[in-house]
Amino acid sequence: NYQNDVTGNSQTVIITVIPVNVYPPRCSPFDIYIGVFENETANTILTTLNCTDFYGTNNVDYYRTSASNVSVLNVDQQTGNISLIRTVQYRNPPANNDLQITVDVVPKGKQLPNTTLTVHVRVLDVDNNRPQFTSNKYQANISAHSE
Repeated sequence: NYQNDVTGNSQTVIITVIPVNVYPPRCSPFDIYIGVFENETANTILTTLNCTDFYGTNNVDYYRTSASNVSVLNVDQQTGNISLIRTVQYRNPPANNDLQITVDVVPKGKQLPNTTLTVHVRVLDVDNNRPQFTSNKYQANISAHSE
């Protein structure tokens, strides 16, 4: 009879739960609007994307998915820095002085879930026509009663 031959034995089973991030990164804001002067040099950082994973850490990667002009804007995968690849000219602009880059943000080492950000960059004019002076010194007399 089985019930009469019962002997006891126990085992401890340890279960490790490995968290799986099923939540997309949090970013604020999702649409970013910035301006850049036409005389900014290559590698100038225009802005830094501010995204965190579900747990509030900066454990995310940034990937450029599209850009209005791929030869102008870059995103650093590790830091989220948006920078200029080259100088842009206001009078010879790409895309009517309005540039755009779309960035996918994903938890580090993963492909999904992702959050998509769009950075809009307006190229701003710089006055390149400085005044020309023909003398080192200019002098004028003004009457004390002049209006």
